[in-house]
Amino acid sequence: MNTLFKMFCAGLLAVLCLGFRNGPVPAAETTFVQRLTHIRDVFNKVQYDHTFTYDQKGRPLTHLREYRLEGRLKSSENMANAYDANGKLLSKIGKASKYFCFYDDKGTLVKITQEVLHKGQWVLGEETLLTEKEHANGKGKRVHFLMNKSTPLPSGKMSALEKYSEIYYNLDKSNNIEQATILANGYKVLEEPAVYLYYHDNKPNPIQNMFVERWYQFDLENGGLTNVTRRRYRGRILEDRVYEYNELGYPTQYVINESRTKTFTYAQVAVPVQEEPTQALAAATDSLEKTPSKEVRRNNRKLDLEAKPFVLLCPNPASINFTVRANNLGQGEAVLRIFDYFTMRVLTQVQYQVDGQLEALITTNGMPAGLYIVELSSPSGKIRQRLLVQ
Repeated sequence: MNTLFKMFCAGLLAVLCLGFRNGPVPAAETTFVQRLTHIRDVFNKVQYDHTFTYDQKGRPLTHLREYRLEGRLKSSENMANAYDANGKLLSKIGKASKYFCFYDDKGTLVKITQEVLHKGQWVLGEETLLTEKEHANGKGKRVHFLMNKSTPLPSGKMSALEKYSEIYYNLDKSNNIEQATILANGYKVLEEPAVYLYYHDNKPNPIQNMFVERWYQFDLENGGLTNVTRRRYRGRILEDRVYEYNELGYPTQYVINESRTKTFTYAQVAVPVQEEPTQALAAATDSLEKTPSKEVRRNNRKLDLEAKPFVLLCPNPASINFTVRANNLGQGEAVLRIFDYFTMRVLTQVQYQVDGQLEALITTNGMPAGLYIVELSSPSGKIRQRLLVQ
């Protein structure tokens, strides 16, 4: 008994020592960002409601779609999203429909399939094929959109897939749609292509990459970096959208042709800070040889122990450009990153060699109006400031 007790105590002591030596696992650094939680779409006697929840990484987790006619709930479906290891949407699954996304070797979305529950069995209802090419002008891309659909037959079975819609989209570098050329729609090939032109504001779009609509066609048209304000056909204004925005520049409501209203509701969601996103890895790798050793950084921190780093952004709010002024940075390499406030995606990353101070002029070109996080990492530590671009 004594031997067993001694062995137990020795094992327990070893576990405790190991735990104290390693210490607690540090929690991932998080920040709170604004996320879209609800859309209400009202026109005539119809009302659509979209309600979203998010996972621990800030990605859409569930999407509840509700359809009401004259105030009565006609249908609802709560869909759950699943992602791959790189964060790309793999599937969106509900009780009556399933969406599956397929990507090529470069990670480009090339196909979406929709399965529907028909007479107790899952059948293929739609197949959307996407082909992207760089636009001839080098300022965006051209996307070929082809949707094939099947329909219920009198026998109770589903028909074979038939071409339902075919469209060519011209998108700019921000994935904003500039032009749509419709070749076929509603199972019919048009005698003459219908060309629509799109116009945008300079405000951030809350439904970018959200896959809100039932058909991906509408996500291509409305899911760019900024918001569609007008659509023209043969010189005539087909659709006009009048927006209202919150203090961060995100739309709270827009009215289409004074007859259809969409309202947007937001909430603060905790998401992890992405220290080294994929798009920043190349720049970080290139700077490895310039990075001071741990010993040098440790010595610099000791020297500046009494003087914490200080960063000033001027002007803030900014419109065309802004200046980053920083003191007490220590000596060595400093890394300036600009994050999108809501997605924490790195938009800009620049390395500097500093000797205590830094002054850098940064352009806001390519930064839509909205809120951003400016982060400066130096031998003396890391500091963040919020930046508003107007």
